[in-house]
Amino acid sequence: GEAERGFGLVCGAAGLLLLLAATNVAALFLNRAARRSGDMAIRLSLGAGPRHLLAETLPESLGVACVAALLGLLMASQMGGLLRAWLPGADRLHGLGHAWAHPAVALFALGLVLGLGLILGLMPLAQVRRLRLEATLRASAGTGRSSHRVRDGLVVAQLAFATLLLFGVGLMGRSLFRLVNQPLGFDPKGLVLVELEPRSLPQGVQERRAPSPSPAPLLAALASRPGIQRVALCGNIPGDWDGNLELRWGFSAQNYSGGRVNASRDLASLETSERFLGVESVSQGYLETLGLAMRSGRTFTAEDVGAQRRVCVIDEAAARAFFPEGALGKRLHLGIWDDFVVEGGLKEGEPLEVVGVVAGYANQGAENPAVPSVYLPATLMPPSRMLLRASLGVKDLKPVLDQVLLEHFPDQRVRDLQTLHAYRWERALPRRQVLALLLPFGSVALLLAALGLGTLMGSQVTQRTREFGIRMALGATSGALLYEVLARALLRAALGIGAGMLLAFALLRTLESLLYGVGLGDPAALAGAASVLLATAALAALLPALRAARVAPAEALRSE
Repeated sequence: GEAERGFGLVCGAAGLLLLLAATNVAALFLNRAARRSGDMAIRLSLGAGPRHLLAETLPESLGVACVAALLGLLMASQMGGLLRAWLPGADRLHGLGHAWAHPAVALFALGLVLGLGLILGLMPLAQVRRLRLEATLRASAGTGRSSHRVRDGLVVAQLAFATLLLFGVGLMGRSLFRLVNQPLGFDPKGLVLVELEPRSLPQGVQERRAPSPSPAPLLAALASRPGIQRVALCGNIPGDWDGNLELRWGFSAQNYSGGRVNASRDLASLETSERFLGVESVSQGYLETLGLAMRSGRTFTAEDVGAQRRVCVIDEAAARAFFPEGALGKRLHLGIWDDFVVEGGLKEGEPLEVVGVVAGYANQGAENPAVPSVYLPATLMPPSRMLLRASLGVKDLKPVLDQVLLEHFPDQRVRDLQTLHAYRWERALPRRQVLALLLPFGSVALLLAALGLGTLMGSQVTQRTREFGIRMALGATSGALLYEVLARALLRAALGIGAGMLLAFALLRTLESLLYGVGLGDPAALAGAASVLLATAALAALLPALRAARVAPAEALRSE
């Protein structure tokens, strides 16, 4: 279902994290090669060729890759259990633990890491080929500007990849928050959804039969219980129409859980009408339980339900579409399918008198535009659920419902019971899973970027120790050196953040279909990612900056 889009996004995040890790290790290898450039220059001057240097550097890189691959596979063997504890809805992902033991997956990961190790082992040789032997042998630091530029570029790339991942995490987090907390047009606080089923379920699809006795005594008994303010029957979950096979209240199983039917203000044009309405079967008190305001007319009465009157209540959008001159007292015809027909229920094309107009709400959920709707008395079409507005918790409501059902409808039992807020949170599961997977990626990316920047700044401070000592001897203050190192680190961070934002706008187009209420230019997500990266860069460079500020001039000059 919706997992396909999230799967592609997670694969992209994994690829970015792999690139970030590779650039991090590449910077470490280049940094090590830079420190050994003097030794390499001596060997080259004595006649050693690239083959000799390759025989020394390649086993090192492949050895690191093998150890890393072994550790990674050991961690992966435990990943199934970790994901079950971390990932929302992991119990539904059958085979989550077996996938990590698949030999093809293990071989692919092993080959990928060894291939990267081979490439990274060859990178120092490219730097050796550019060595100017005479200058290198004379120089004390053993590094050139080109080497610094390459390592600076790798660190900026790490920061860019980390920015991209953090920006994606911020967008998904803000989108999820807005989706779950988006107003639906009514107050969801205290709303509890109850699904019922017969105590003994026959095999296969049941045949339609006459309705059971009126549920009015059940509703009255529940409404009289302390902690329950209102109760009603309904066919759909408010804010979500999903066409699932459900069990109807007092009826056999019907393949109806709300939907759209064509409608017309006159019977002659019903078959050719291309106007559709969402149909909802509700009991007396439903509109009050949901908290929808009546714009004109009235809601359903006990007489409407008991006498099976052909009346309906429509929302404002339906009133504007079908009866712009005024809806009360007008006739509405619906194209009801045969599967919806029950004994004594509504027939196709049968006229319905509009007795009320009610405020609309987000009946397709927060993500989709609302559909104009018509509400029918519960006796005309079978409702499937109960909706309660209660101050009691779900655990306290369950025994109350069980007791009342045994007293009034002993052949029915509670199949599911949850608050509307919990249902909306459950419906957001695909997005929650994607966010739960992106969070570790973003955290590891931030850690790798901090390590890369800290290592680079530490290396450069070490190489400039003599320079800092001379400047201190000439009157430079510790604060000035501290500021200089931090400023250079924050400059690299700013370049990485800028590059990451450009990458985000170019690559995160695929994320738009998973977003709600936020865009790729969301200022809060941009500011959050930039602030986290800048703060991390400052912390990563703080230790090297303090080292630079504490250089003793005499020791620095003697060390040379």
